[in-house]
Amino acid sequence: MFPYHRSTAYTAGASSSEPVLVGGIREGDVLLSIVKWKVEERAVPVAVATFVVIDGEIESSSVDTDGYYLEVSWTHG
Repeated sequence: MFPYHRSTAYTAGASSSEPVLVGGIREGDVLLSIVKWKVEERAVPVAVATFVVIDGEIESSSVDTDGYYLEVSWTHG
């Protein structure tokens, strides 16, 4: 059990420099993890350090998640 309030959302990925829509996330929240997967492929973690969190979305100028499903977890700032 996490010692803090954590939220998780499932969404579709996007090309680098394009926003990934994440319902419920807000600027100031701390991105904990992103896991990406495709049907019949193994799920793998995505480095969160390059992502910026803004209201309702996350974005990275260098990480391409287009074509993947994502599980995004964060804690409230």
